[in-house]
Amino acid sequence: MTACAPTLEVDTPDVTGADAEVCADLVDALPDELANARRREVVSSGSEAVAWGDPPILLTCGVGTPLGFSRVASACQDVAGVDWFVPDEQMEDQTAEAVATTIGFDPALELRIPADYRPPVRVLTEIAPAIRATVPNPNPCVVADPRD
Repeated sequence: MTACAPTLEVDTPDVTGADAEVCADLVDALPDELANARRREVVSSGSEAVAWGDPPILLTCGVGTPLGFSRVASACQDVAGVDWFVPDEQMEDQTAEAVATTIGFDPALELRIPADYRPPVRVLTEIAPAIRATVPNPNPCVVADPRD
């Protein structure tokens, strides 16, 4: 399906040292297919980025804290052992792109999931084993107990 997709050019943050090594290990561990979309060629300006399909599902390694996230006020979504933050408005609007950012993993990852692949749980579940196997999680998201 995407064998003819053009090379995707992506602006990414600069990542060096140990974070760059983790990003490279993650890229090597990622699947060739995600949500029935084939991996495609990516040229990135800084850190590692990987894409699948057209429109592309795009994973960027080494991102910062997402806008709108607060450790004390934001909800984390645990999907297959990986904590993600997705802004509430994107969770509610299934016709919009979802931008999921790992919480607690170092370096942080951003996964852009086009509306064509919604709901995002399949993509998040399929990518989780590679993330858990390669990216340290020193600060897991703290989820409030609903009984509190």
